[in-house]
Amino acid sequence: MARMRPGDPPARYALVLCASALCGCGASQPPVESPADSPLGSSAASAPFVESVETGKDCATAEMHCGGGTCAARINNGCKVSIRCELAVTATCEAPGGSASDADGQARENFAAGSTGDMAAVATCTSKLALHTEARKLSCN
Repeated sequence: MARMRPGDPPARYALVLCASALCGCGASQPPVESPADSPLGSSAASAPFVESVETGKDCATAEMHCGGGTCAARINNGCKVSIRCELAVTATCEAPGGSASDADGQARENFAAGSTGDMAAVATCTSKLALHTEARKLSCN
């Protein structure tokens, strides 16, 4: 790093500070994907699909995981026709003063015959903290 000398212009001092910050004093951290960057929108996006759930169609199966205000479902459409699935979720949210409130969300997606795809529904808590998230309904027809 260049050493500052008395009489150096302030612009050079600023340039030296910027260069010091950019050259990475300390270990660099990998970029963190925010929930908004994820196609599923939350921590549920990175979680494994662990719970098998009914779809309402014998030829379609689903696995789901919920958390952080989001339920994500992986739909396997084994039907010979396309299907439309609807997912509805409810989150219990922390409210000011320690009380709790509920938030709801829903999503609808189409899945081509013989395809597998993901869908997610988000219940947005105004307090930004979902204490519990669960799927109210997953139905495909």
